[in-house]
Amino acid sequence: RALGHEMEVIEVPDELSAAGRPLAKEKVEKETSYVVSNAKARYLLGYSDVVGCVEALTETARWLVNNLPEENKMKMVLQDPFDYETEDRILEAYRKGDLRAASQIKWKKEPGYGYFYYGSEKNPADPRSQAEKHSGDYDPIKVKRVKRKGGEVPSKL
Repeated sequence: RALGHEMEVIEVPDELSAAGRPLAKEKVEKETSYVVSNAKARYLLGYSDVVGCVEALTETARWLVNNLPEENKMKMVLQDPFDYETEDRILEAYRKGDLRAASQIKWKKEPGYGYFYYGSEKNPADPRSQAEKHSGDYDPIKVKRVKRKGGEVPSKL
């Protein structure tokens, strides 16, 4: 429970989780369920969480609500069309056991992988190639890569 709302986590097959691509980052054919453990850090370094997971998520949600980015920037970075109507239609078909119908529902705008995704999959919301993403020099003032003078691109990436 965060910000006065009950939330439900729903597990769906990878082929229906287009909006979850930034978390999966892999092809549908690959195993995309990941288990992460901090056991080694706890054992070797004596690490312990400062706050629990639920409290951390609640605090993060509160911070995000109080520090909302501009809507256009948020949509560009997340590349999530926030198409809840389509998500609901997919879930309704899936809950009825009709995986075929659920997988045939089209998004109004195909979700991307997130602006900062650099994985091997083509990002539907970002037409740049990997070479284009990695070309140029990093400008810490603009917080992005900028073209080199003369438009030169490095030969090796």
